[in-house]
Amino acid sequence: GVWSNISAQSMAGEPTVSEYDIFVSHEITLLNISINNTAAMYIFTGESGYPSTTEYMLRAEYYTGPIGYSTELAVDIMEYPGAYIVTHGINYEKVFSEKLYLNTSITLSWAGSKYNFVNIGLEKNAFNFAGLDLSFTFYPNQSFYLKPHFQYNKLLDNELKEFMEDHNTFFGILTGYTF
Repeated sequence: GVWSNISAQSMAGEPTVSEYDIFVSHEITLLNISINNTAAMYIFTGESGYPSTTEYMLRAEYYTGPIGYSTELAVDIMEYPGAYIVTHGINYEKVFSEKLYLNTSITLSWAGSKYNFVNIGLEKNAFNFAGLDLSFTFYPNQSFYLKPHFQYNKLLDNELKEFMEDHNTFFGILTGYTF
């Protein structure tokens, strides 16, 4: 897959892409348990302040009807080898119709000291964030979809709060085409 985003800070002038992601993923499902392996290359433009890197992600999900439980390990394997974050979540999915789906989750993230040093500036193992994700996926036709997405993260560790804001909020609209 390929993904990119347009920086909201540049919307007043010429839109600029601040990140390109190229990824390959494989998933296997057995009994209600899904295991997903992903390798992702993140190519950041100079605007982001981050060097390009590659991560390996391993995700396990277990669904019982509309409720799911997930765990994901993401570890940097190129620019900051060994920097990792683990995220646990409880997910809820609701199908309103063939064209409209709701996805929401509550997550808790734990990061290693190298990850926190690279991304926040403090070398410390910590519970980083509690998060809330909410998205709707709308299919105007069988292949094209729109996905408004809202994400709120609350920083949990008091020492990390000295290095970054207590919380952050993201909103975006994803468009895609399925084959």
